Amino acid sequence: MEDLWPEADPEMAKRNLTVSLHRLRKTLEPALDKTFGSAYVHLKANLVSLDQELCRVDVPEFLSLCRDGEKKDREGDTAGALPLYREAAQRYQGDFLPEEPYLPWAESRREELKGRYIEVLERLAELHEQRGALTKASNCLKQLLKADPLWEPAHQRLMLLYARRGLRARALNIYEGCQKALRQGLDANPDPATTAIYRKILTSS
Repeated sequence: MEDLWPEADPEMAKRNLTVSLHRLRKTLEPALDKTFGSAYVHLKANLVSLDQELCRVDVPEFLSLCRDGEKKDREGDTAGALPLYREAAQRYQGDFLPEEPYLPWAESRREELKGRYIEVLERLAELHEQRGALTKASNCLKQLLKADPLWEPAHQRLMLLYARRGLRARALNIYEGCQKALRQGLDANPDPATTAIYRKILTSS
C-alpha cells in the first residue's frame, strides 16, 4: 500500500487496496462466484499473487525473452537469437503503467523496460542489416523511434540505411524529423555526427 499510494493515510490506502483487488477479480472473472473465490487472484498470508498456471504476465515473459536472446547472442548463435529478440519486441506493448506517471517505483520500472526494448530493437536492426535485410532493419529503427524519438543513434542508422537502399529523400526527411524532435524535446540541435551524415547524403549524386 505504501508503494502504490505513498501519500494516502493507512485507512484510505486500505480502502484503495480493497477496491483495486475487487476490480481486478471482476475484470479477470466477470462471473465470479464469491462462494468459490477467484481462480486467478490469490490472497494468502497477507500476500496477493496471480495463479502462475492460469495467468500470463507480460513483463517477466518479455524480460525472459530478452535474456534468452542475449544468451544465444553471446554464444554466437545469432540465428537462434533473432526469433527471441523478435518475440520480445512483439511482447512490449508500450510504456509500463502509463496511467501512473509519477509513482517512483512505476517510473523506474517503466524506464528499465523501455531501455531493454530499445536495446532489443537496436540489436534486431543490426542482425537484420548483417543479413542484408535492410527493410526489416529500417522497420526496427522506425519502431524504436516511435518509443523514443530522441534516440539519436537510431536516426543516424536509419538515415544510412535509407541511403544504402537508394531512398535519399527519406534519409533527408529522417534528419529533419530528428532535428524537430530534439528541438521540441530537449531544446537542442542534432549531434555533429548526425549533421555530417545528413550533409554527405545531401551532396551525394
